[in-house]
Amino acid sequence: MKTFDRRYIGGKWIKPCGDGVIDVIDSGTKERMGRMPEGVEADAGHAIDAARATFESRSATPLRARGAARDGRCESASPYPRG
Repeated sequence: MKTFDRRYIGGKWIKPCGDGVIDVIDSGTKERMGRMPEGVEADAGHAIDAARATFESRSATPLRARGAARDGRCESASPYPRG
């Protein structure tokens, strides 16, 4: 079972503002497959601020370019192994 200690906000893995954790449930088996930090209001605020900061430039970028950038970033950004 994987346990994560950070949230991905604004292109970075950051420590959450709260100290709670939640179970991550596999929708196919209904079994617990991991744990992750529980988001609190301050975490939501950071995510909203990050989204607003990138909205104008991202919305002007063609969809295919956004998808290609996202795919490459997802592979390299995670400090957690896949699988």
